[in-house]
Amino acid sequence: MNDFFKISRTLSSKFQNEINISIVFNYLRENGPISRTKISKGLGLSAPSVSKAINNLERKGYILEIGQEKTSVGVRPKLLRIDNKGYVIGVDLGKRKIKIALVNLYDGFIFKYDGFEVPSNIEVDDKKITKDMISLLKSVITRAENKKLVERGNLKAICFAVSAPVSRKTKKIVDIPLYGNYRKIDFVDVFGKVFDVPIIVENDVNCSAFGEKKVINDKDLSDMIFIEISRGIGSGIILNGRIFKGSYGTSGEIGNSIVNTSNLDFKFRNKGFLEKYASVEGMKKNAIRGITNGKKSLITDLAGGDLKKIETRDVFLAAIKKDKFAKKIVDSAVDLLSIVILNLILIINPQLVVIGGDICKLPESQKIFLDPIIRKIKNTFTFDVPELRFSQTNEDAGVFGASLIAIEHLILEEFPFKINF
Repeated sequence: MNDFFKISRTLSSKFQNEINISIVFNYLRENGPISRTKISKGLGLSAPSVSKAINNLERKGYILEIGQEKTSVGVRPKLLRIDNKGYVIGVDLGKRKIKIALVNLYDGFIFKYDGFEVPSNIEVDDKKITKDMISLLKSVITRAENKKLVERGNLKAICFAVSAPVSRKTKKIVDIPLYGNYRKIDFVDVFGKVFDVPIIVENDVNCSAFGEKKVINDKDLSDMIFIEISRGIGSGIILNGRIFKGSYGTSGEIGNSIVNTSNLDFKFRNKGFLEKYASVEGMKKNAIRGITNGKKSLITDLAGGDLKKIETRDVFLAAIKKDKFAKKIVDSAVDLLSIVILNLILIINPQLVVIGGDICKLPESQKIFLDPIIRKIKNTFTFDVPELRFSQTNEDAGVFGASLIAIEHLILEEFPFKINF
């Protein structure tokens, strides 16, 4: 997905009219319902230029009149908004179960569905799971059509959120440790042929970051970092309101961060260094490893004496009760993540850092996990630091974000010009 073209002034003749149409469309999409007069004032475009652009959009069926603006005197201006013309599908493959969302082009949820559980790593049969996903998507579309939630044949695009970096050049998965055989699937080709719509493949944390920004709904928020801590660790970076991917599409892969010189030779296999020790899954495995090697801990009792039943929740519960071994595991994760977040803040200088994922659902995670990170960061910097907080969304952020990215892809194709204030 390319960025919006950013322009400081309009041009002339036919091209100027195309630019004006695009600018008006994007302004109306972000600020509607709104009157023509307020569009003109907001954009600094002449009333005739705005009317010409709106008339063009109306002829193409992109705009709806939804009533009149309330005024105390004079003629009440007509209120305009973008029509819900068609819908897109977001598919989140980064969770234990496939999540699907149908969203109209005005960013409104139509239908959500949790699909089958995804087998991990080498258990993934690429041919079988491709067949299963196609069948599931067709079933969800048919269900939505039968319920009259969408018009038949009005699907416009599908975006897949995957737990992996995606090549900007080939649009294919670069590497995906959790679901190894996914990288054999050419999503754009296979699903494009079946559904005959544009197919977008995006990193799932980028999708979550995009969805989180939408939910926050702050027009002044242009730069933020979303860090997901679950089975793995990744980050989505938003700069100037857009996802920042880097030259090769691997920006934000902080799970592979090395935080000290003694670990420079760490070999990345199924997990990066940071996620091996600081992810939700990593903390659980560190607990099992330590107890297996003779460490005494309340964690064992909380798991009923069965090491196979130990979960990260038990580690946090034990840490709350001042269990030394459990506290050491959590404190170590806090230290490692503090270093990485500190460096991210120094490099990106965002307005906001949001932490999401399974970590948010653990007992007292604010008190024993997030608050210590905030203190360490504030104690390190002598200048202002961004707000750091847990995600405001639930686990639907990824699938919602994927849907929004599909919408952005469509809009950028037809309306690439936008004025950023």
